[in-house]
Amino acid sequence: MNTADVQSCVLDVLRDLYTELGRPIPADFGADTRLFGGADGFDSVTLVTFIADLEGRIAERFGHEVVLADERAMSARLSPFRRVGSLVELIVTRLQEAGVTPSP
Repeated sequence: MNTADVQSCVLDVLRDLYTELGRPIPADFGADTRLFGGADGFDSVTLVTFIADLEGRIAERFGHEVVLADERAMSARLSPFRRVGSLVELIVTRLQEAGVTPSP
């Protein structure tokens, strides 16, 4: 597991959700893609769906279950759900806390 693996996982789930919703994939699809808020972000119900799907995919891909929408994440000064890059940082931290070590 490394940051690129985690970002790939997040983008895979996000791409699936865009397809399911009939939304076009943004031209700048990547770490800066907005997840929540603003004109391009999801509403809260869609964000919850995305997070649930992502938690399942993380468990499948990395062999560890992580909870992303807990009190720590929800009370953070800057929401980890604002952009793909900030969410990737949260996931890497949670996987490391679970004992999954980064690969080179």
